[in-house]
Amino acid sequence: MARLSDGLPFDTASALATRLVGGASARQRWTTVTLYRRTTQSICATVSSLVTNVLWLASPCEAREKPRLCITETLRLLPPAWMYRRDACAEFAKLDSRIRATDDVLVIPLITQRDPDVWPEADSYIPDRWAGVSNPEASDYYFPFGHARDRCLARELVLTLAEHMVQQLAARDLWTDARQTSVRIPMKSLLSPKRLRVVQL
Repeated sequence: MARLSDGLPFDTASALATRLVGGASARQRWTTVTLYRRTTQSICATVSSLVTNVLWLASPCEAREKPRLCITETLRLLPPAWMYRRDACAEFAKLDSRIRATDDVLVIPLITQRDPDVWPEADSYIPDRWAGVSNPEASDYYFPFGHARDRCLARELVLTLAEHMVQQLAARDLWTDARQTSVRIPMKSLLSPKRLRVVQL
C-alpha cells in the first residue's frame, strides 16, 4: 500500500513520523511504531479490504473512469464490516417503528444492502446505479459505515485512500487475473476475497 501512495499530497511529515525518525533510542522508536500500528491498523485493514473487493468486482476501465461509483457499489455488495453492533441511538428508531431509542442494534449491511425490495437487481454489480447520487449515505438502506451520527468518523479517510489506491492500480494496468472466475470469501469481521491474483494487463 505504501508504494502505491506515493502520489498523495503530503507536504510535511506528521508529528508521529517526525518522532519516529528522530527517536533518541531503539526503545522510543519501538514505542512509536507500536502506537502507530494500534491507531492505524483498523483503517489500513478496511482500505485493503475495500480495494481488494473493487479489484474483484470492477473492471479496470470502470475503475479509471468512475472510481468512486465502483467503490460505492462495492461497499453495497461487499461491505468490509458485514455486521456490527451499535449502542442505542435515536436515529435507528426512525428506520423502523419496532426499534426503540433505548435498543442496542445489530446492523447487518450484507443483508439490508441486498434487499430486492429496495435494490433493483440487488445481487448484481451495477456501479452506475449511483450516478448522480450526491450522498449515497442519505439512503436509509445503505450504511456500510453506520447510520446518521453513528457513522464511522474515519470513513472519508478510508474512501479517499481507497479511491487513490484503485486509481493507482488501474493506471498501472494491474488488475485481477481474468482467468480467475471464483474466489473464497471468508465470513470474518472484514469481508473480502481471499487468494486474489493480480496481474499486469
